[in-house]
Amino acid sequence: MGRLANSTGPEPERPVSGSGDPLDRIRTGDRDAAAEFLTRNEALIRRRYRQKMGRAMRRLCDSQELVSTIARRFDKMVSDGEVRAASEPQLWALIFSIGDHALADKGRILQHLERVEGPDSDAAREWRIRFARAERSGPDGMEGELDSMLRSLEEPIDRQILTMWLMGIELQVIAAELSMEPATARKRWERIRSKLRVSAEQE
Repeated sequence: MGRLANSTGPEPERPVSGSGDPLDRIRTGDRDAAAEFLTRNEALIRRRYRQKMGRAMRRLCDSQELVSTIARRFDKMVSDGEVRAASEPQLWALIFSIGDHALADKGRILQHLERVEGPDSDAAREWRIRFARAERSGPDGMEGELDSMLRSLEEPIDRQILTMWLMGIELQVIAAELSMEPATARKRWERIRSKLRVSAEQE
């Protein structure tokens, strides 16, 4: 499913279904039907999330970027046959649930990177720039960039540490959650930062 087109006309006041009910097609895994449904209603979705975002959040992630994330996640659910909505209101509840979770995920990560100080500040600034660049130009946006970072780490525990750190969890808490000594967690974290730096330089 490609990137949704920007809306140029007046924003609709209610969801638009188009000709025929696309729900059956979406439930059977028709990705084109899902893309068409979101494209017709992009203005409504963007307006909803512009209203939900505070000023600080809008500086980090605009509504167009969020709609693109919703489109990617919804497309995957349709492709995997995971859409079970029995009515259009249920379909909208699913789409807005995807959007709410995406907004929370992006907000937590980006706001954490904005707040980081001390020895991790250089890495945080670099990753914030990478995520912003991916949102502007990458086909898979911030999620694709994060996936690339995780794939560059061979050890599952390293991927878990990175994910938890990006969500704002302190290393001491990560160490406790993973039954690891704080000093060991810190050493692993330093290696993770180094690996990601090398990986970025090789791209």
